[in-house]
Amino acid sequence: MKLCIIWNKPIVDTEQTGPYKGRSAHKSCFTSMTSLIRKDKKEKVKEEAKPAVKELKTSKPKVRVTEEQYQAKMQVIAFLEKLTGETAKAKTYKLTEDYCAKYGFDYNGILDALQYFYEYLDNPPQGDCIGIVPYIYDEAQAYMSWLRGAEAENSLVNADEIMDMYPQKRVTVKKRKAAADLIDISAIGGE
Repeated sequence: MKLCIIWNKPIVDTEQTGPYKGRSAHKSCFTSMTSLIRKDKKEKVKEEAKPAVKELKTSKPKVRVTEEQYQAKMQVIAFLEKLTGETAKAKTYKLTEDYCAKYGFDYNGILDALQYFYEYLDNPPQGDCIGIVPYIYDEAQAYMSWLRGAEAENSLVNADEIMDMYPQKRVTVKKRKAAADLIDISAIGGE
């Protein structure tokens, strides 16, 4: 008596059979087995695809910004528009967001870097002007920190204290007396 290799059922001579792995199997067993295998493969493919979709959704969550952050971002965009003389493009918006996300910059720091490079160092604007930020950000932050410290120190001094710092001297200028013995230059030359 032959047994079906797939489900180990006895094979009767009147049943349709076919070769499978060197032995015989019922055609109905073979088709049910292949349909189960297809279902398993489809489920595995779906399961493998689901985590990838979840990773894509969670890899870039929507970042909510505060009103202050939004205002700071708009100040950066306005400064760039003033520099270039054009409205900001999508590339500019994307780069500012990427600098904040990738490098941990904040919009106020980006504005400081731009002001430092284009106003204090007096560099001419080129291109979209935002590309220089990663290269000068740390240097600009140090300079702007020093500048704000100096401004804070100077704000503590009032005008009366400044007058006391520098002593005043009264200087009188005497008028010269007109010289009586002046020579007429026009008489010297020849006639």
